[in-house]
Amino acid sequence: MERLSGKILRNCILRGFLLQASWGFEKMQGLGALFVLAPALRRLAPEGQRGEYFRRYLDYFNTHPFMAM
Repeated sequence: MERLSGKILRNCILRGFLLQASWGFEKMQGLGALFVLAPALRRLAPEGQRGEYFRRYLDYFNTHPFMAM
């Protein structure tokens, strides 16, 4: 598995502070989780499968905001 650079990890951590900005009753924190993980997914997902990886995180995702990071 490919290692992520420090820049990508910092970007994900900073985006994690905005996780609660996308609450919804249907998918809870699914959109926020995708927003946090998007930089890493862009790097790790194969070129042809990125849409599939992104759709996976647009589904229902419920967690406590403090435990998500």
